[in-house]
Amino acid sequence: MAGARDPAPKVRRDAVQALGSAHDQTVTDLLVARTEDTDHWVRFWAAWSLARRPGPSVRTALERLAADEERDVREAARTVPELPTTA
Repeated sequence: MAGARDPAPKVRRDAVQALGSAHDQTVTDLLVARTEDTDHWVRFWAAWSLARRPGPSVRTALERLAADEERDVREAARTVPELPTTA
C-alpha cells in the first residue's frame, strides 16, 4: 500500500494495479484517493479497480473519471453499467 503513495509514477502504477484484487475498505479508500493522481495510468488502474466495487465515494470518483481528459481513464471508469458511455 505504501507504493501507491510513492513519488515515482511507475511505482504508484504498479502498486495500484496490484491492489486491484484486494477488496477491503482501506484499499478502496486508497484507490479513491489515487483517482486524483497526476499520472493518467495511475488514474486508469484506480478506475479499473473501482469499477468493480460498491459505495458512494467510489461512485463519485468514477463519475469524475468518466469525464477525465484521458480516453483510457474515461473508458475504464465507464465499465460501470450505469455510467454514460458517450465521449
